[in-house]
Amino acid sequence: MAIDKPLSGEALAPILASLYQNGATIIRNVLSREQCEQICSRVDEIFAEPHFAEMRNVKLNEPTSSSDPIVVHRLFECDRMFRDMLVREPIISLAETVLGSECHCIAQGCILNRRDLGITSFHVDDGLEFPIGNNEVKRHNPSVRIPVFRMSVQIALTDQDEDQYGPSQFVPGSNYAGREPSDPENPTFEGQGPVSLHMKAGDLYLLNGQTWHRGAPNTSDQDEDQYGPSQFRPALRRPALLALSQLSHARSRVRGCRRAAVARARQAPRDGVRVALTERVRYEPTSLGTCLDRLPAVR
Repeated sequence: MAIDKPLSGEALAPILASLYQNGATIIRNVLSREQCEQICSRVDEIFAEPHFAEMRNVKLNEPTSSSDPIVVHRLFECDRMFRDMLVREPIISLAETVLGSECHCIAQGCILNRRDLGITSFHVDDGLEFPIGNNEVKRHNPSVRIPVFRMSVQIALTDQDEDQYGPSQFVPGSNYAGREPSDPENPTFEGQGPVSLHMKAGDLYLLNGQTWHRGAPNTSDQDEDQYGPSQFRPALRRPALLALSQLSHARSRVRGCRRAAVARARQAPRDGVRVALTERVRYEPTSLGTCLDRLPAVR
């Protein structure tokens, strides 16, 4: 049965311990298979609707590329189901437990991992937050819990329980490295190599953005229009990941879209909170739930 309420302290303790120590952890059965299929169907529609490409929710590839788009931004603008997912339990309580009660949504999107295209190199999200510049210092002190300033919450929309389906991979403990991955294809940290996050549809994983991670190459023989995992992926038979949200501590940073979004907002004024969530502007901090209640739906 899918989880739809905050986790107990007893259940939460080992999850947090694994996240802080290893940099990633899995929580089983957060969504039902039927809910995953509904999300897959709607994301397929978003990729297919020209409106979302025009609004730059769907990121078009370079003109020289023959591949179909693999990225969708700001899903909370596309359908209320994604807006509501941000404050669904146990997701919102997990985010507030790790990042604080005033945490903010800074991204909600989809990145496809197909045979011909995907993000398959190991990386950290948005640069190093605690860099080590001294070569004599090999890592951060393991006895100190490093603060998490950016966390991804991702749900498998289809089964991805074998490496051929391109599951997410991470290097345990690399959130303490203070450096970029030692090798973008096969990094190691203190002798530990990459580990696959094998999941069934509806399972969720939490990821510290400083942990070395990637979507493993998808080598399955599924049709090209089936989507593989990375951040949010619609699929019927292939693995897919819903990047429910990437969340940041309120005192850390507020992410936004390009200046073009401001021009669009001025031409067609919308709710001020929505602009604050999607553009680099000054605004009074408020709770994530309050912001989302004021967001309009786009259909």
